[in-house]
Amino acid sequence: MNAASNPSTVGEGPATRRPARTGPPLTVRSFLPMVLLLGVYVVLALTNPAACSKAAASALAYLGEVLAIMPGIALIMGLFEVWVPKALVQRLMGQGSGPKGVLLAVGLGTAPTGPLYVAFPIAASLGRKGASPSNLVIFLGTWAAVKVPQVMMEARFLGLRFALARLTLTLAALALLGPIAARLLAGWTPPAEAQAGGGAPPKRFPIDSRPNAKGE
Repeated sequence: MNAASNPSTVGEGPATRRPARTGPPLTVRSFLPMVLLLGVYVVLALTNPAACSKAAASALAYLGEVLAIMPGIALIMGLFEVWVPKALVQRLMGQGSGPKGVLLAVGLGTAPTGPLYVAFPIAASLGRKGASPSNLVIFLGTWAAVKVPQVMMEARFLGLRFALARLTLTLAALALLGPIAARLLAGWTPPAEAQAGGGAPPKRFPIDSRPNAKGE
């Protein structure tokens, strides 16, 4: 019996192979924080029902905010992973990108609106594409404290002088944090990339060595 007539002897091609899971594995420990928090809510419900009701309402409001934002972010990240070449990110924001990498990190951090947790998956995707840790620290710090709409509101309520002084000090601090992060995080890779890169690589048939229809 030749290889063509025995499906078990023919390896699966790349088109039929499932992609490797890139996230951390789910274990019982992964759900431990949720279980502990639920225990706190149960105790609070038994001892102070009014406080538990307020806490639960607040938690549901935050959950609704997250659910309203994160699906759109997930779609954007999927497009980013497919459309933006890794070499481009490495050249613009990777090691040795210099001032242009810092300016791009600041620009990406100041433009959007939204809570800081939205920036974390974006930073992880940039890191998987080759952005340096120093530029990721600058990007996250800028997102947290230097977004343009936030600075405009700050100037309205606290005055333009205060806003400009705080903005200058924040940017100066971020400029110092970048080199420090580069030293502290030397050799760092995002957890998802490390998970995906661990273990032996999948076996593949060379193109010219796959069994043909004649079993040769």
